[in-house]
Amino acid sequence: MEKTSERLDPEVLSKNGEHASLFVFHKMSYELVKDYVKDKVVLDFGCGYGYGTDILKKYAKKVVGVDLSSEVIKVARDTYGKDGIEFLVIDQLEKKDLMFQEKSFDVVVAFQVLEHVENIDNFFNQIKRILKNDGLLILTTPNSYLRLLPFQTPWNQHHIREFNYFELDSILTRYFDSYKIFGITYTGIPLKEEIGRITKLKIFLYPFTNVFVPNRLKLNILNFLWDIFRGRDLLGKIFKNNGKKIINEKKLSKKVIITDNQRKKWLSFIAFCYKK
Repeated sequence: MEKTSERLDPEVLSKNGEHASLFVFHKMSYELVKDYVKDKVVLDFGCGYGYGTDILKKYAKKVVGVDLSSEVIKVARDTYGKDGIEFLVIDQLEKKDLMFQEKSFDVVVAFQVLEHVENIDNFFNQIKRILKNDGLLILTTPNSYLRLLPFQTPWNQHHIREFNYFELDSILTRYFDSYKIFGITYTGIPLKEEIGRITKLKIFLYPFTNVFVPNRLKLNILNFLWDIFRGRDLLGKIFKNNGKKIINEKKLSKKVIITDNQRKKWLSFIAFCYKK
């Protein structure tokens, strides 16, 4: 996982536009797995600012949140530090193994992490090492079928690679005898709006993100665009849509579901992988 990986900071997220809807989606990912972490010892891999770790602790026996960034771990400790929660800085897996002993955790949660991982073999081998027998890895990762056009590379500059259903399935089968892939997605109008946002972005950014553009040039362009639109509604600026819509977080949260229907409309995958 890269040290530059994206993180959603709740203190700087606006209550309208694309950022808030992504934030709600990420928070609800944690709420929706509460039954799997109840009374368990849990690792939140890639915990960021710790709000998801805090959600897990409402149900788990103990939660450890880890991240590459010492800055965000400090914020997490200051904001959510309490009995039963621990926040630790880890090294990149390409450089050093996880510091935990074998069979330390009942459950490992890795939400929106896999797309940042350079060495997938090492990632899964480390997760399996620290999972107890019959332990569970729960991961989420974006659905490239929705996000990318043919011959397009990720337009999120922090993502190394994005996966479709069959690519993810072929990876998981190498490491787990028992696993199930579902979709985690919005329903109704929020889903329609998010698909519309993604569609506009992938079309607008295609000239800079197709496979024929050198990676360094692509990253320079994407970073330049991000610097221009940092903290703003990117689509609102590009398409001159000045209409601001207040996000009702409680209502929006109810629109996030885990499903095995309509695979083509899944915003992200959520996989439940059991170590035997």
